[in-house]
Amino acid sequence: MANVVDRNPLALDTVATIFAAGEKVRLKSARWVSGAAAAGHTVSLTNAAGTAVLWTSTADGANFTDESLLEIDAVAGLRLNAITSGTLYVMLG
Repeated sequence: MANVVDRNPLALDTVATIFAAGEKVRLKSARWVSGAAAAGHTVSLTNAAGTAVLWTSTADGANFTDESLLEIDAVAGLRLNAITSGTLYVMLG
């Protein structure tokens, strides 16, 4: 699957993908879904500059899913800093 950034939620699966650089965005939630995950696989979402970690998760086994409500205001863009497997869905609001 390729990144989908033209609708909400965003669907991100490519490391270093930057969304809305230079713009302020509001994050509502993050959900990582990976049917190919193994223990130790990771995902990390940062601001566009990569200087502030907004959400991170580490799989504890196969077929891993993790989800969090974030409610983060005024983030200066988003960057998928790391993803070992699967897709990260980011709800903006």
